[in-house]
Amino acid sequence: MYQYHDANGEFISLHDCRAAKASIESNILSLYFPEGIDIEAEHPDNPHQQAAYTGEARLDFHLLYRPDVAVTIYIFTEENDTRDIRELYELSQFLNDINNRQYELEFLYTYQGYQTVLYTCWLWMQEPPYHKECYLFISARQIDYYWNEMHAD
Repeated sequence: MYQYHDANGEFISLHDCRAAKASIESNILSLYFPEGIDIEAEHPDNPHQQAAYTGEARLDFHLLYRPDVAVTIYIFTEENDTRDIRELYELSQFLNDINNRQYELEFLYTYQGYQTVLYTCWLWMQEPPYHKECYLFISARQIDYYWNEMHAD
């Protein structure tokens, strides 16, 4: 159970935040952030009058379609230092790799459209090349943000 819930996300940033666990249940994709997410000063639940960060947090994406249609993931792999190769990353493999700590998913930028969000991310790993670029497209009717505590930056 979480103390805070936000269904708007207007004053929340995932920039530089890392998801280390993911799950799908009842058509909800959940991403878990052990080191939290960023809360802007303007957020109504932020008592700090400045940007803050949370403790452990969770995002729930209420998917518009079945998961294999609502979630599309592409990984970009550099080839011969000259170009990137885009590969479709199967959702089941993505979940397995995140949950088995093959990768951590770091969020960089968010682009939001009508019921679809695009995240540009890094997938961090322990061996070379240490990270790969990743695009995460999610079609969701709602995104819920949950956390328990907030700390001033």
